[in-house]
Amino acid sequence: MLIVNRVGARKVMNSELWHACASPLVSLPPIASLVVYFPQGHTSKQPAEFFCKTLTASDTSTHGGFSVPRRAAEKIFPPMDFSMQPLAQELVARDLHDHSWTFRHIYRGL
Repeated sequence: MLIVNRVGARKVMNSELWHACASPLVSLPPIASLVVYFPQGHTSKQPAEFFCKTLTASDTSTHGGFSVPRRAAEKIFPPMDFSMQPLAQELVARDLHDHSWTFRHIYRGL
C-alpha cells in the first residue's frame, strides 16, 4: 500500500497489517476524498491487551535488555516453549511502515 502525505513524500505501509487492524473489508479512500467518520465498530470498543511501564535504571541491563513482570509477559507474549534451552524466543513486531523490530524474550525466573 503506497501512502502519499501532504508534502508529497511517498511511504509504504504494510497492507496486511493495516487490514488486520482495520478489517479486511475496509479500504482507504483515494487522496483528497471527502471522508465521513462513523464511530460504530471503532477499535476503541475492542479490549486491547498491552503492558505499559516507565523504565527506570533498575529495569535495564548493560546488554540493552529490560525486565517485564511475569504476569505481563504471560498475558502479552506468545506462549514460551519450556523444552527449549536456553529458555528464550524471538519476538518480531512490524510497524505500519513495514519496519521489523526484533526482540529476544528470555525467561529468567519461576
